[in-house]
Amino acid sequence: MMPPNKAHLLLRRLLQGLVLAGFLVIFFWLAPPAPSVSQLDFQPAHPWAPVHMLGLIDPLAPLAAFLAGRALSILLFVPLVVVASSLIFPRVFCSHVCPLGTLIDVVGFAGAKRGGRSFPKLRFLKYALLATSVVLAAFGVGFAGFVTPMPILARGLRGSALLLERPGVPAVLWTGVLGGILLLALVRRRFWCNYLCPSGALLSLVSRFSLFKRVRTELCISCRRCVEVCDFDAIRDDDFTTTVDCTWCGACALVSPVRAIAYRPSVKPLEMRPSRRDFLKGSAAAAGLLAVGFPLGLMKTATRLRPPGALAGDEFRARCIRCGLCAQACPGPAIHILGIRAGLADYGTPFIDPLVAGCSSRCNNCGRVCPTGAITHHALGDKNRIILGTARYRADLCRPLNGDHTCPQYCAQTCAAAGHNAIVSDDEPHVDPDKCVGCGLCVRGCIEGNASEGIIFPTGAIEVVPADVQRPMDPSVRK
Repeated sequence: MMPPNKAHLLLRRLLQGLVLAGFLVIFFWLAPPAPSVSQLDFQPAHPWAPVHMLGLIDPLAPLAAFLAGRALSILLFVPLVVVASSLIFPRVFCSHVCPLGTLIDVVGFAGAKRGGRSFPKLRFLKYALLATSVVLAAFGVGFAGFVTPMPILARGLRGSALLLERPGVPAVLWTGVLGGILLLALVRRRFWCNYLCPSGALLSLVSRFSLFKRVRTELCISCRRCVEVCDFDAIRDDDFTTTVDCTWCGACALVSPVRAIAYRPSVKPLEMRPSRRDFLKGSAAAAGLLAVGFPLGLMKTATRLRPPGALAGDEFRARCIRCGLCAQACPGPAIHILGIRAGLADYGTPFIDPLVAGCSSRCNNCGRVCPTGAITHHALGDKNRIILGTARYRADLCRPLNGDHTCPQYCAQTCAAAGHNAIVSDDEPHVDPDKCVGCGLCVRGCIEGNASEGIIFPTGAIEVVPADVQRPMDPSVRK
């Protein structure tokens, strides 16, 4: 096979740019719902958009999620294809496709020189994170989404957008993590990819048996240019042989003055080059992460009002990769992301906050965009019959329950407009538990309606108690 040349480099950059542009277009334009006057007027903007692919193309996060949830799905095909691509060309996803890697390259071009300072003593960290992700997933704990590139990129992009709209601690944290990863490229190009990315570590292990491998031919004059130009620290400094960290980027072939680099089929495995010290350090780091991750990841937390179609309890936490795509696609938005105060088990997972917005009866976006099925997709009619919880009045705040019969009962009006008709409107309104799905639209209707009269209910005179397990409404109940 001909070694990479300038045409290959151009095609590689073009592919990187197209994938990154596609990611940004889907995330910022196709994922968000179309603007509307109210949630009851909402219409899906781009129901055909493959938003779920933004999470599925990560080599590790979805595989770990399906392992943690003990689930088999046709969706597994996508990450498995990404991983299998490294059996043909080593780690080709990292150098040609990964949008986070492309952003890192952009920052690297502005700072560190090609190759740059190497930190071989840190290489064990990505394998420690990979081992931790796999072991925790085997015990049903969702950890990989915190440390893998696609969820990190999605959270960081959403955080940066939220900083402009409604800044808060989660937005600052998500933006800071993504910004820190990008800024590490000023220390060494592809620092994250070389020393911290567990998805890259998985592809490195697979790449050991790739069909095509980088070969140093007999024309080599030991000029060391290949070592100096390699962004992935994948060429040994002593004999210029290739390790499993090679990504088929072709930089070494382009700088060889005598064309001494070729890519050829070979059955000889690529070199791993871990020292005994690296193995011990990696094992110690993984053991430390597991010692912290197990108790925090298994800790039981309070029941949350989850998006419609969310799996039950621990299975939901295991399958969710914390990408935030459901919140990005939610009108209102009703879906928000739990912060660190919720505990590590629930941190980064979505919940519905009726004080901000209820679950629109015209939307089923969250299940459509979820990459792992943590939120299952349902047709709109079926989704609107899923019981998320039950609304109840607060006797200390509700105006009719306190004798003020001038209240127009905004809660009942909103519920009827949404098609649920679960609030019986009389002198003292009450909730019909057989018809209520816990969407929370009544909560926001109460707050906004009373605010129009100058009456402020910061917490709402009606609240929703989450169901322990979501279930479909009894089909015999007519709405």
